[in-house]
Amino acid sequence: MNQTERVSTKTLYKLVKQGMIDANKLHRKGKNNPKSHQETRGEINSCKTIHERDEQYPQASTNQEYGHFEGDTIVGKNRQSAIVTLVEKKSKHIVLLKASRKSQEVKEAMLNWLNEQMETAIKTFTFDCEKEFSKWKEIKQESQTPIEIFFSDPGAPG
Repeated sequence: MNQTERVSTKTLYKLVKQGMIDANKLHRKGKNNPKSHQETRGEINSCKTIHERDEQYPQASTNQEYGHFEGDTIVGKNRQSAIVTLVEKKSKHIVLLKASRKSQEVKEAMLNWLNEQMETAIKTFTFDCEKEFSKWKEIKQESQTPIEIFFSDPGAPG
């Protein structure tokens, strides 16, 4: 290749992956994070999946039994606020809880609502894999209502 030919950085890194170019000859050695952002919200590990819910509660996936809620968040303007949405699968009853995007506030909003619902037959919650729900173990332990919490597959809609 002569000096007048140009190659995109994407092409260069493809050639590195193929072993045709030594990675040490390139200026950037890895991903660049210009803002040096460090994630402070928790991670969701060792959780039960929606497949386990379907085995344990087969009527939950067919919407034949009351008490199975699905949760998500609606994020507000400039990503500063959020509303936790809980939808009961059989009746389509919707519960909206005001919270920020912080997992501690989501936990507190969930516990306040759950502890008011002691008479109802709440069995399960299924959340998506957002970090707002990373305090799910604390929600389960501190709730006065016995509940099971499951998570959907990452990147899977519905």
